[in-house]
Amino acid sequence: MILDFCAKTDTGRIRNANQDFCGYHVADKYDIAFFAVADGMGGHNAGEIASAVAITTFIDAAKDFFDVDSTEGLERFMVHTVRKSNVIIWRRALQNPEMKGMGTTFVVAAVTEREVMFANVGDSRAYVLSDGQLTQVTKDHSYVQVLLDQGLVSKDEITNHPRKNEITRALGAAETVDVDIFTREYKKGNYIILCSDGLSNMVSEEEMVKIILEEKSVHTATDKLIESANSAGGKDNITVVLIKL
Repeated sequence: MILDFCAKTDTGRIRNANQDFCGYHVADKYDIAFFAVADGMGGHNAGEIASAVAITTFIDAAKDFFDVDSTEGLERFMVHTVRKSNVIIWRRALQNPEMKGMGTTFVVAAVTEREVMFANVGDSRAYVLSDGQLTQVTKDHSYVQVLLDQGLVSKDEITNHPRKNEITRALGAAETVDVDIFTREYKKGNYIILCSDGLSNMVSEEEMVKIILEEKSVHTATDKLIESANSAGGKDNITVVLIKL
């Protein structure tokens, strides 16, 4: 399996620290690769700790995964490992009063030669770009998404909603967590985008498509996506993982 990918994170123009974290593991021996993004929250650097714990726990576990021929086995691994990360973060917050309330979003993509499986908690997103069409695969766990599902706001109204940044699900918020799973067929030439809301809140989907298709490599495209988010204000940390299948 040949993949071309780039993973980068940037503090942005407003925040003093970067609480985003990203990571990956490519296991050529087993023809599987894992990519993950987390966006931490909490004071006194706790958000930075939560996102780092989520990513390192998952990626360390991914290094031992080899059951690539079973969709069910991969799904069990994804859900179990995300929940394991959740418990570790939750317990650390209980044991350290200064970390009370810390948590993190989490989105991961597992790429095999047959399929791409996504798992998410929170509002960090996964997209697929296929034949020039960008599709958001994951569904935000956020207050405004609830309003949208109930028909109380339109998609356009979400953009500037005062409670846009409130999430309804995060790793570390409780002892247990629900994990959403999505599976898409592997298609050569497709792009996978994982990102924190520092990108998705600042750069339109149309602009994402334009940048990715115009740039000559995933590396320059990733740089341009981050640059575009910063040019739009850079109000949050920005993390992008761009994979070309």
